[in-house]
Amino acid sequence: MVLVRNIFDSVMSLLDFYNKGAFQTSYFRADWPALDEDTKIDLLIENVVPWYFQFVASWDLAEKQKRVEVHWLSYEDLVADKPSSVLKVLEFYGLGHRGEVSSKELAKSNRKNERYVSIKE
Repeated sequence: MVLVRNIFDSVMSLLDFYNKGAFQTSYFRADWPALDEDTKIDLLIENVVPWYFQFVASWDLAEKQKRVEVHWLSYEDLVADKPSSVLKVLEFYGLGHRGEVSSKELAKSNRKNERYVSIKE
């Protein structure tokens, strides 16, 4: 399964992620907090976005060469309908329909993970 997201939304999400402190452990610029927003966005576009394109292109090529079966899932679809997205992933992996994935179960799971991940919806 490959999760993809609108690149413009990805850049803004990364900007928020680094502005909240992630630059300390995952970005190469110690002066990140002192930079203006335009410079930060430019740095992300120049240094991180190419990796995203390479990542997607490599999975696309592997699928076209039939080296691996890929289930493409967009972040936007996942956020819009988590139960349906989870069921599609289960079906892709041959796990079939094992009862409905309820919104309540997903909300419970999301609450457990909130301390690890911050997702803007």
